[in-house]
Amino acid sequence: MINKINDTIVSIATPKGMSGIGVVRISGINSFYIAVKIIKKKILINNFKYVSFFDKNNILIDIGLILVFKSPKSFTGENVIEFHVHGNNLILNILVETIIFFGARLALPGEFSFRAYFNNKIDLSQAEAINLLIHSNKLFNNKFILRSLNGEFSLKIKSLLKNILIIRSEIETALNFPDDIFIKDSAFINKIKNIYKNYCNLFNEIKIIKKVNLKYNIIILGETNAGKSSLFNLLLNKNRALITDVPGTTRDFIEDTLILNNITLNLIDTAGFNFNTVCILEKNSILSTFNQIKRSNVVIFIFDITSNNFNNEYIFFNILKKHKTTVKFFVLKNKIDLFGLDSKILYYNNYIEIYISIKKKIGVDFFLYELNKIFNNINNFTYIVNERQYDLFNKININFKIINLLLENKLDSIILANNFESIYFYLSNIIGVNCSHDIVKTIFANFCIGK
Repeated sequence: MINKINDTIVSIATPKGMSGIGVVRISGINSFYIAVKIIKKKILINNFKYVSFFDKNNILIDIGLILVFKSPKSFTGENVIEFHVHGNNLILNILVETIIFFGARLALPGEFSFRAYFNNKIDLSQAEAINLLIHSNKLFNNKFILRSLNGEFSLKIKSLLKNILIIRSEIETALNFPDDIFIKDSAFINKIKNIYKNYCNLFNEIKIIKKVNLKYNIIILGETNAGKSSLFNLLLNKNRALITDVPGTTRDFIEDTLILNNITLNLIDTAGFNFNTVCILEKNSILSTFNQIKRSNVVIFIFDITSNNFNNEYIFFNILKKHKTTVKFFVLKNKIDLFGLDSKILYYNNYIEIYISIKKKIGVDFFLYELNKIFNNINNFTYIVNERQYDLFNKININFKIINLLLENKLDSIILANNFESIYFYLSNIIGVNCSHDIVKTIFANFCIGK
């Protein structure tokens, strides 16, 4: 990307598909020239205008808005143009082809954000926060990611770096003038302790997200006609799965997106456990169900309390035994309305059992409350970091551990200097200072095209 930093780049900035609005963005030295070629009019700096867009043959492409951002007052720090047209793939693609014809090239993944980083509009931690925010499926996490995006997290890092730089200069002076500077003085040691305290405060405020595009999977299991598809439709608030009194209606798993308290979840309805079936298709669907369990975060096992099929309990406890360390389990005892029973919750070591009626919606609120508790576990943290950043923090922890040992025992100036040098290097890497080109390239390569 650095070798092509002088190119003018273009990309569709909105998801492809039919929508009300589609956005094409260009950034670079030739942005204004290209825009004039397409709208056939003079552009207004740092303004927007309703205009017509034409292709290279002067054929009308669409009518929409043009937004103009003059360097350095833009996201990338360069001249940036945004074309807001109707969200039709044909219109968007023709517009991009026209922009390329007039001198731009397609942007690489993350290249707009890279240019913002390269032009000191954002640091590396802010850039990574952008990627975390785009892929976040939990609104609760977004406010913590935004604290990094607005630079609050970086300011904490920079404050630590400033104090570490002062300590490093004092250690270097002590090494050069050992007779004049005493690093064992209580004032000097207190400075180190204060730096460590401030670092610990920051480290205790972070939480790692191991996968930015982590998808939570909830799978519904149980015997045929236990109420799996009914619960599936109830949670989605629509008739997504076919419901009949005929056993084996669901022959394969069905997936849909469930938004639960601003959390994006993947809900999976499965084929029922009917081991007496002679249907090959139904048997294969049951095998597919077991494979789905491996990728699930929550298992909901539904029992029909009117059934005397003890095989289902055997199946459940075998699944529980195999996955209890990685999966949260719910047991829903369904159809209590047929016996006039009240809903109740029983808590066991590895699962929660709830007596409900899906048809009458009895006890469903209890179930949703317990489900919400799993995905809305409020933690004591302020900032969210990714794996790369968390790995750097762990390396810093090792260096501070060595420094604390030095404070408790013999304070060796050279070892002390080396460890503070490493801490400074790792902290700088978090915000992108002294970060190798290969690491930066890898980070931005994981961004989507257009960002």
